[in-house]
Amino acid sequence: MRCVACRRPRGSRPPRPPAPTGCRRRPAPGPSRSGRTHRAAVCRPRGSAGPWRSWSRRGRRSRGRRGARPDGTRCAPIRRAGSTGAGDGRLYPRPVSPAFRSWFLCASVLVGCASDPVVEPNPEPDPGLLLEGTHHVRLATSLGTIDLELYADDAPKAVTNFVTHTNDGYYTGMVFHRVIDDFMIQGGDPTGTGRGGESIYGGAFNDEFNELGMARGILAMANAGPDTNGSQFFIVQAAGGAPHLIGKHTAFGKVTTGLDVLDAIAGVATDTNDRPLTPVTFTAEPLP
Repeated sequence: MRCVACRRPRGSRPPRPPAPTGCRRRPAPGPSRSGRTHRAAVCRPRGSAGPWRSWSRRGRRSRGRRGARPDGTRCAPIRRAGSTGAGDGRLYPRPVSPAFRSWFLCASVLVGCASDPVVEPNPEPDPGLLLEGTHHVRLATSLGTIDLELYADDAPKAVTNFVTHTNDGYYTGMVFHRVIDDFMIQGGDPTGTGRGGESIYGGAFNDEFNELGMARGILAMANAGPDTNGSQFFIVQAAGGAPHLIGKHTAFGKVTTGLDVLDAIAGVATDTNDRPLTPVTFTAEPLP
């Protein structure tokens, strides 16, 4: 048999063999065991591949023990790093943990937790077709009405998209598919899943950042990243607004009447995906 540490035959007993790299200690000289190298295993060097292990004096594997280096220092076992999932394909603003609520109210609007949807590039719409000035739309919801004022001079593409969808009946019988109290309510997906929706331009349109801010009652576009606006929108319900979303999402209007309805919608019971247990429906109607 051979020593598991230095592989030297046990029958050979030099006066004082050198300690193999990584042994716990050098063998003490003596007439009986001076030729047998200590059998404690060598720990796996830091940075090397493969799992680490150590051996007991009896030669059995002892997975819980740590080895040592020649200088006497010990090395820790390598821990496997967990993997993180991607999104589930939904567009939504995500709130931060309560520990950071005093700093930020939530994370940015993202595609949920699986791979991000592929957004086709879209050419710039003809400026001559874009609306100008101020426009008004009413959301007739199952819990009351919310009147919106839209500012085409600040976000012409977003307002033109929203007003055209309203006039065409696109926002008819839809649901607020994601609701978070003290944050926002979100709708505008004809599938009701948070994964659908399209713009009037045949593809996603670019962001239009402006000075409207993200205060309570602001109407803004949900997106899956820069320049990926479609038909989904959200209304900020938090009393302190959502200032961290400034420069990430296009604000294009605000609530003029119906903040109490906004609070009522935000306060409904939801499941673990923030979807209302009792659907809250709405239909967008143009106002003069």
